[in-house]
Amino acid sequence: MSRDRVLLHMWGPYRESLIEQLDFFKSQADTRLLSQFENLSEEAEKRAEDVLETMGKHFDPDRHDLSDFYDAANDASIHYYGLLDGMRDQAVLSVAAGLYHQFEIRLRDFLATEFQKYFHGDKLKQKLWRQVSGNIFDLLEGCGWDIRSEPFFAPIDACRLVVNVYKHGEGPSLDELKKKYPQFLRSIWGEGELDIMLRLVDHTHLTVKRDDVDRFHEGLRLFWLSAPEYTMFSHATDVPEWVVNAINADVAERELEAKAGAHNSPQGLWR
Repeated sequence: MSRDRVLLHMWGPYRESLIEQLDFFKSQADTRLLSQFENLSEEAEKRAEDVLETMGKHFDPDRHDLSDFYDAANDASIHYYGLLDGMRDQAVLSVAAGLYHQFEIRLRDFLATEFQKYFHGDKLKQKLWRQVSGNIFDLLEGCGWDIRSEPFFAPIDACRLVVNVYKHGEGPSLDELKKKYPQFLRSIWGEGELDIMLRLVDHTHLTVKRDDVDRFHEGLRLFWLSAPEYTMFSHATDVPEWVVNAINADVAERELEAKAGAHNSPQGLWR
C-alpha cells in the first residue's frame, strides 16, 4: 500500500500574508477612497451656497427675482449631488473589483505553484490560469473541499458576478446575478413585482453599497482562513477532466522528450 502524499499545502505564514494583503487593501480603500464620499449632502449644500454667492454678486432687485436665484442654486446642488453619488457608486464597485481580482490571482497562483511540485509542465499551469472561476471551484471540490456549501461562499460568488457585470455589462453573469442575487440590481418596483423587475433591468441597474463590500471582504477573508492546511492525494477523488487531461498531456510531452525519465513522473494519478 503506497503512502499518501500532500497535494496542496497552505503554509501558515503564507496564509497569514494573503489575509494581511486582503485586509490592507480593504482598509486603505476605506481610508483613502471611500471615506471621501461620507458627506455628500453637506458638499451639495456647500455647492448651493457657492452658486448663490456667485450669482448674488450680479443681483439687481429691479431686474431679478431672488427666488429664481435660490431655485438655480438648488438645481445646481441636486445636480452636483447626483454627480458625486454616481462617482461614489463607481468607487465602491472599483474596490469590489480590486478585492476579487486580488483573490482570484492569489488563488490561481497558489494552485499552480502547489501542483507544479508534482506535475511539471506548462499545460496544467496554463489551464489553471485560463479557466473560469466556477471551474476553479470545481477543482477545489474535486480535491475534497466542499467550498460551495461553506457559509462564506455566497458573498464570494456574489462578488464574482457583481464584478463581471461591472466589467462586461450584459451577458451570462448578469443573467446569473438576476437569478441568484437580484438585490444587487436597483429597481423602482417593489418586492411583489420582482418578476417584472428582473425582465426589465440591465447592467446599468447594478448597485453595490459599502456594506456589501464589507461582506465581500469578510467572505474572501474567511475563505483563506478556512482553506485546509493539507490536501492529500487521497482527498482528490473527483478531479475535473480538464485537470486530468492537462496532466496527461504534460506527461506525454515529457515522455516524448525524455523517455528515460518517464518512470519518475506521476503519470498514473487520476488516469
